[in-house]
Amino acid sequence: MAKGAGILPLSTDAIELTFTDNQIKTFILANTDEWMRLLTPAG
Repeated sequence: MAKGAGILPLSTDAIELTFTDNQIKTFILANTDEWMRLLTPAG
């Protein structure tokens, strides 16, 4: 299982995840702000 290396918001409806093995996955989502909050480590 890969760990996330970065999250890039592409638009108000999509995000792109870049993994440590350089895989890139793009997702079109509802409630992108909520997903960003859930996927971003607390700091």
